[in-house]
Amino acid sequence: MLQKILMLIGFCIFLGGIAQADSVHICNDCSSSFSTKANKIARVQKNGNITILDVEREKIKTYKIVAYTENNYTTYSIRGIGTPANVLSQYNQAVSAKRKVNIAAVNLHIPPSVEESAYNLGNNIAARARVMEYVSGNISWYEKLASYAGVLLSIAGRVVDLNAVIELQFSDGSVGVFKVKGINSSGTVTWTFIGKDSFDADGNIIPTRPSDFSRNYEITTSATLEEFMDAAADFGIPVEQIGAGNVWNCRSMESGSTLTIICHPVS
Repeated sequence: MLQKILMLIGFCIFLGGIAQADSVHICNDCSSSFSTKANKIARVQKNGNITILDVEREKIKTYKIVAYTENNYTTYSIRGIGTPANVLSQYNQAVSAKRKVNIAAVNLHIPPSVEESAYNLGNNIAARARVMEYVSGNISWYEKLASYAGVLLSIAGRVVDLNAVIELQFSDGSVGVFKVKGINSSGTVTWTFIGKDSFDADGNIIPTRPSDFSRNYEITTSATLEEFMDAAADFGIPVEQIGAGNVWNCRSMESGSTLTIICHPVS
């Protein structure tokens, strides 16, 4: 498998030399605006065109560098233009490859033998690793990820962060969200767990720190309530279950430096 990926990467480096002439820059899940990034590039590049693409957000923009000289001092600005057809074609290939990664991940249901719930991932690095090891072991998904990495490499002419966001389904109805950075030189998938985007069967976020329990958790099944209580225990936070019911509202209460979660039935 790794040999196959390295062959793909080697081929894509050859293709990448073609794309570089168009000054294409990949900024997946970009934290700054395209125009801000383009202006920074323009001050270094000084002429020609710049194309910036964010495959994760499915956005692309091309700029022309414009130079202004006054009193022997030159400044550089940018203006938007149409994206060249060859770059747009490569971008569309990348978007297609990214979507295939996401679709394959959604179809990967995490079995209880690996982890029963996304709640188990909140404060357990080993559990997260087990889940991603299981996902990486799926040949179809792994090959689609490698193909996506190869397409981006062919565009940029260098290895770039994929930042591919995948949603993984658990048997209890919860969803764990991971950001996949890429595949390293040893063929290992590198990733980050995103708790704020992960949720249980009732739509409550998966807590990754004690402060997350300060929000209201409305829970509709005893199984989810048990998983929630186990998650709190992972953080060393006790849970008091008051009364009986079918739907529960749980929220943390502070008494001095002590944090306790109280769960009341609402129906």
